[in-house]
Amino acid sequence: MDLSIPLFTRGAAGRVRDLAHLRAILAAYHDPELRWRGRGEHTCEFRRTGRVQVIVANGRIIGLTDVEPSADARSALLTTPPKAKRHHRRGGAGTRMPTSLDELITRARGAGAEVSYGGSHLRVTMPGWNRAVIVPVTPSDWRSIRNTARYLCRAGINVMRF
Repeated sequence: MDLSIPLFTRGAAGRVRDLAHLRAILAAYHDPELRWRGRGEHTCEFRRTGRVQVIVANGRIIGLTDVEPSADARSALLTTPPKAKRHHRRGGAGTRMPTSLDELITRARGAGAEVSYGGSHLRVTMPGWNRAVIVPVTPSDWRSIRNTARYLCRAGINVMRF
């Protein structure tokens, strides 16, 4: 087996856990049990060996995932690529961010925050804090709920879905 190390993107390189994981990644890159190309306009290639799957584009590893091993990796059922997870553009089960102000308030209260109404803004505080996070009730931009969720997370109120 060729042991040369291919180029990694920064995100893919950050997912390498240890030397054994790197060896498994190199085995999937150089000698995959299963290989297929992306659908449509995607030019990436998926390579899988055992529990490691790498995503390769232009000779670079751009993504890594751990997968469940199959009983027979060379079986006819696995020669077709797995279905991609459905991407929800407007929220729903596929997003970790709250997608509405009501959901943001519910998650903030679930994290232990106190939410009080005051005109056109909300005041979000945690017990024992000397400061507050002010949230607009009528946001003018579609990104404002996401930005507010990030701001609350940075302030210590985790409103993300796990």
